[in-house]
Amino acid sequence: MSLINIDPEKNKLLIEEIENAAKDDKLTGERFSELFEKVTFILSEEGSIEYTHSLSNLALLGQSDNSALNNSTFDVKRNKMLEMDKSSDYIPVCTRRIFLKYYTPSQSNQLHFWGKADRDGYVCEMDKVLRNYLTLLQKKITL
Repeated sequence: MSLINIDPEKNKLLIEEIENAAKDDKLTGERFSELFEKVTFILSEEGSIEYTHSLSNLALLGQSDNSALNNSTFDVKRNKMLEMDKSSDYIPVCTRRIFLKYYTPSQSNQLHFWGKADRDGYVCEMDKVLRNYLTLLQKKITL
């Protein structure tokens, strides 16, 4: 497991770009997306970005909750899940378990990030649950 190293000096220009963008009344969606990608890259565990739209990175949420959380970091999404849980909102069982790091071994747990150990544990659990069904269909879950 690698720790994410955020060096303010190394990222000084990006921090300035973000500060300037936050003050810009005419910030475009394109510019926001560009900055979002840069920040996501810096805050992501090495090798984790290519999994963004894969099965190992998907959870079930209602449409409004999903739209509101779409581009948030794992930590922001987790806090929202906790708020939803406190309000007794409906959260599908596996989605709740994802945000509680249910499928991640304790020694590999990074509470604020969704990384390789989390993805692997989640897919492994899906494989266990679906193995008999997928065998009938002659299919396999892959990362």
